[in-house]
Amino acid sequence: MCLIIFLNVQTLQKLSLNDSCFIIPENDQFVKTIEPTNTTTKTQFNITKFKTILMWSNWDSSLADQILVNTQCSITSCLFTSDVTLLNQSDIIVIYIDTSTNFPTDRHPHQRFVFFNLEPPSYSSIAKISDHRVRYGYFNWTMTYRWDSDIVHRADYGFITKKSLEVAQKAKHARAIKMLIKGKKKMVAWFVSNCVTTIHREDYVQQLTQYVEVDIFGSCTMRNCSSMCYEMLRHDYKFYLAFENSWCTDYVTEKFYRSLKYDTVPIAMGGAEYNRYAPPNSFINAMDFATPKKLAEYLSLLNGSETLYAKYFNWKNNYEIAIPYNSGLCDLCRMAHNEGLPPKVYWDIKSWWFDKANCQNDSAYLR
Repeated sequence: MCLIIFLNVQTLQKLSLNDSCFIIPENDQFVKTIEPTNTTTKTQFNITKFKTILMWSNWDSSLADQILVNTQCSITSCLFTSDVTLLNQSDIIVIYIDTSTNFPTDRHPHQRFVFFNLEPPSYSSIAKISDHRVRYGYFNWTMTYRWDSDIVHRADYGFITKKSLEVAQKAKHARAIKMLIKGKKKMVAWFVSNCVTTIHREDYVQQLTQYVEVDIFGSCTMRNCSSMCYEMLRHDYKFYLAFENSWCTDYVTEKFYRSLKYDTVPIAMGGAEYNRYAPPNSFINAMDFATPKKLAEYLSLLNGSETLYAKYFNWKNNYEIAIPYNSGLCDLCRMAHNEGLPPKVYWDIKSWWFDKANCQNDSAYLR
């Protein structure tokens, strides 16, 4: 859960997810999300020594602390390692349950076990998470893409951050966007490799192609765009289908953010509240339209007006896309040093992960 408060323009300041905030402009106000109340407590940091964070399975063995330095974390005194022989010396053990073939069975009182996952529950191993060794009373913290996690981690999915541009820079940026728009001659692109989904997004696209041209690339059509796919988006296409293959709460992937990064308007479809993930007038939500035909009519309207289409790029004056976005690792290191955090345990991690995800596995909306 997040507490929402409203700030006026005068109180706007640069915020980041690892400071438990995210700002998006909405109705001339700004929304700031405060960290979940289940982790707020009197902060007692001890950063005089390194904390060892063991990444339990299938991780880069060269992590160390460099990723914290590169991410410019406020606290960098953590050593990330995948060396399982350091289990007893580790303070935090991060377990990517879907790639783990075994699990640590003993722990020291000071250790915290962290449930990690960036894939939606629809792609999770039910058998592994149902294992009695890890399901009940095993995990202390959660680290996923979901906002109700103890540590929200976006990683390669990306995120949007505030930036500051001078007036002259904004004018230069506006001219560059205007020239870019003039060069875009194609309508809609879609990169896809998962050809059949339970939510039938492919059926929606098929209907959409009856009213507007959609160029589909990937293994589903055997039509490739070489190694310059996203540059092709930037220069040729006005819209991109950022349709998630799973509709679950808070599941927004690089499909959405890469199209924003490469100057194409994403057409979003998924289970998230997209207004929490990007500024208004930066994307189009397909679910705001009653039918694919209605969406196609709106796309045609934008295609026929440079002025209307250009409004979908005004957000770039104030925001930019960060990929990867590793502030979750900053949060993990900070929490490792916070000796004031109260004890916590997830009594049933399967229930938390599956039942609260609100995944739609068979969407009648798309039929």
